[in-house]
Amino acid sequence: VAPNQPCKRIMHGIRLYRRLTDKKAALLDRVRDLALTGRPLLIGTCSVEESEQVSAWLQQINVDHQVLNARQDRHEADIVAGAGKKGAITVATNMAGRGTDIELGPGVEELGGLHVISLSLNSSQRLDRQLYGRCARQGDPGSAEALLSLEDSSLANCPGSTMLNWLSRVYAEGRPVKGWVCSPFLRMAQRRYESQQEKIRKALMKQDKQLRRTLAFAGRFE
Repeated sequence: VAPNQPCKRIMHGIRLYRRLTDKKAALLDRVRDLALTGRPLLIGTCSVEESEQVSAWLQQINVDHQVLNARQDRHEADIVAGAGKKGAITVATNMAGRGTDIELGPGVEELGGLHVISLSLNSSQRLDRQLYGRCARQGDPGSAEALLSLEDSSLANCPGSTMLNWLSRVYAEGRPVKGWVCSPFLRMAQRRYESQQEKIRKALMKQDKQLRRTLAFAGRFE
């Protein structure tokens, strides 16, 4: 289905760091740069614990921000609605705020729209698209990128982690592995999860058909 408006999203790709401290430094540098321009920023995390950790990092450099996770469910819509205003910085779990559009505030379109940063490897590409899709909606400008670390829990035991670790050692200390180099190995982990979920769905469908066939003769259980 063709989009209602042409997509103007700019993808900056993936940067994979060897250590969590390197990823933290890269994130805080990015936040400072965007805060100077007043461009709104949405930081996506995979868990409540990670969102609170990132919030603590931002507090260390005295950056005003909003946190959106399961503990702010009452004000979820209000926080998301304000995430597109000039100067807004929002830290959110990937599941939080879905279903509420982030409208750009006055003057934000000229700055490039909402910028989204993903801080973890999502279990599937569908979740990646959902997070990146929070920006550049309905023809608005926007951009997205991913900052990852080999010390992330999502990468600890993923297929290809040994190769990614070796690749990271080729680069100088603190420098990230380029996205086109690490993407095939990251996608390998997502494919494994997607394959497992597909098998589960097929098994449930088979079980459902068998149950319907049995109930056709025996009637519904009381």
